[in-house]
Amino acid sequence: MQRKRSNQFNRRPRKPADLINENIRSAQVRLISSSGEQVGVIDTKEALRQAEEENLDLVLISTNQEIPVAKIINYGKFKFEKEKQEKEKKKKSKQQASYKELKIRPRIEKHDLEIREKWIKKWLEEGSKVKVIAILRGREIQHPKLAQQVLKGVIESVAEFGKPDQDPPIIREGKMFSLSLVPLLSSLNN
Repeated sequence: MQRKRSNQFNRRPRKPADLINENIRSAQVRLISSSGEQVGVIDTKEALRQAEEENLDLVLISTNQEIPVAKIINYGKFKFEKEKQEKEKKKKSKQQASYKELKIRPRIEKHDLEIREKWIKKWLEEGSKVKVIAILRGREIQHPKLAQQVLKGVIESVAEFGKPDQDPPIIREGKMFSLSLVPLLSSLNN
């Protein structure tokens, strides 16, 4: 009978233990009270006793110094605020990197084009970059000027919200013509 080996790759990685209360290993800490005042360097046991008196936790904030810095706070609230800040950072980074794409045909109806232009204006106002692609199919390939005219019309209609990203603004990529628009700074400040 063979013994089963534990597969180390199937194990979930452990989260590092949070350095709070009894998990703090150092003998002394630089203590900050719950009101934000610096108490000074004291024994960890004394700091734990003070935290228990206030029904709060002793949390290690910084371990970069010789004597680590600890603060008496509500750990649940501290952790919640930290997660909230991280979510906000992610949200801001996603907003900065947003890139919208819109595909149209060169024989698009006037009303449909107006609706697409409204979308483009909205996206540019929000601060997103927009890529407009005009796709040629079938016999439309013989008339590339149709696609160029539609894209030039888009540039003119959204001129107050965005401008072309590159020069020349309209680039041919096989059966497609593409146009990249970036928001104007004045529309972002409103």
